Amino acid sequence: MAIIGESGGEGLTLQLGVKFNQPVAAEGLAAIYSRSMKDKVLTTEMPWLANGFEANIVSFVVRPGSSRVLQALQKAQPVYGQVSSNVFSYTKPF
Repeated sequence: MAIIGESGGEGLTLQLGVKFNQPVAAEGLAAIYSRSMKDKVLTTEMPWLANGFEANIVSFVVRPGSSRVLQALQKAQPVYGQVSSNVFSYTKPF
């Protein structure tokens, strides 16, 4: 279970049930594009090596408050869960 934000306030709660009979060993690269305060496009790259297990999504509750990011997540319908160790990420100009 993960709780981000203050209890009862803005944030999100995620609860997963680990499927110990479904191990995961994978690698890849995810990229997120964003814009800096000076209107420069940035990319955050997340190389990852996943070593863990698939998981059932038991609950996903978003308390958006005034956060635009959480307001967008409030409409998300997660379909896949995974509990694993990951490596690192970094941000650079695009």
